[in-house]
Amino acid sequence: MGHRVKCYYCGHTFDRDKEPFVPIEGKRRYAHKLCYDRARSAEQENEENKIQLENYIKELFNYKTLPEPINRQIREYLIDKNYTYKGILKSLKYFYEIKNGDKEKAHGRIGIVPYVYEDAHNYYLALFEAKEKNEQVVVSDYVLPTRVVCIRDPERSPMTGKRKLFSFLDEEENE
Repeated sequence: MGHRVKCYYCGHTFDRDKEPFVPIEGKRRYAHKLCYDRARSAEQENEENKIQLENYIKELFNYKTLPEPINRQIREYLIDKNYTYKGILKSLKYFYEIKNGDKEKAHGRIGIVPYVYEDAHNYYLALFEAKEKNEQVVVSDYVLPTRVVCIRDPERSPMTGKRKLFSFLDEEENE
């Protein structure tokens, strides 16, 4: 008789005697080994993104440690708006490095993120799509067509009269 358990991460049931598993949170929870490894790598990547975001903000505003209002803003963006650490970081980079946003107007905060998050997403998505499209192109195989353009020497045309320049005397004569 097998021990049927439910995977903590994917929710599928499996026999822990036949498939590799990892015990989770004590002895009563189990997960597929593959699901567990994926979850751990995702958590590590998320932690790395958090550190990168914090370091970028510290460098941007010359902080030694992040002030609590910025931590509060980050938590709000993560929970209420479902943003990611990486998304917040890319939004800030987009605004301050690509769009040359003014740091002085920010007053040491990251309140610009909700306003530029979608634009930053579209910008980085366009970059990704262009890169994907261009990976398939071999530059050495692409030959630009050459066009020969002949430009005639300009011909000088004689002036057909003198231009009348503005003069204050014209106003005095009319009066």
